[in-house]
Amino acid sequence: MKYLVSVALIVALLALSGCSWFGGGSSDGCACCRHGSCRPPVHPKDSKQKVALRIVNVLDQELFDDAHIASGPGVESICVQFDDIEEVARSWDKAIPVVVYCSNYFCSASREAASMLGALGFERVYAYEGGMAEWYQLFNETDRDLITGPAQQEYLSIVIEAPEEQEVAGENFAIITALELQNLIKKATISE
Repeated sequence: MKYLVSVALIVALLALSGCSWFGGGSSDGCACCRHGSCRPPVHPKDSKQKVALRIVNVLDQELFDDAHIASGPGVESICVQFDDIEEVARSWDKAIPVVVYCSNYFCSASREAASMLGALGFERVYAYEGGMAEWYQLFNETDRDLITGPAQQEYLSIVIEAPEEQEVAGENFAIITALELQNLIKKATISE
């Protein structure tokens, strides 16, 4: 019994450190952008580029600059501060699929932001709960083109397993895996 209580306490502490909701950022990079300092969203370099998929990182700008899911033809990869997502998203086309992500499975900002976007009427909204840490771990060695930035933050190397149950019943968004996100990116690139 003592063992279970100890494990539960450790998991709870890791969860809180994995997503800093009470001060907006931690020194090791395991933080969500709830109170971060993201600059305005970065838009595609070629303003004539048609956006077929929008990938939104809700981590703070420093973490986004260090490592984020790469953009490409038809794919817009941007940083939008969690507190600003609702306001910024009002200018987006609601027919374009949106994927929201943060640091890892302990960070719930992606789920909350996806729920907000769904409530705003976006047609296809996804939360990529594995976040930048999982994306880095999966593709840094095999397909580095899927990552933009030097990827120096410690949190990127911390392996956090996906929770056994991730179903979102009755919500206005879906949970997406890394493979599903990779396929969405490929489809968006092909359609461009």
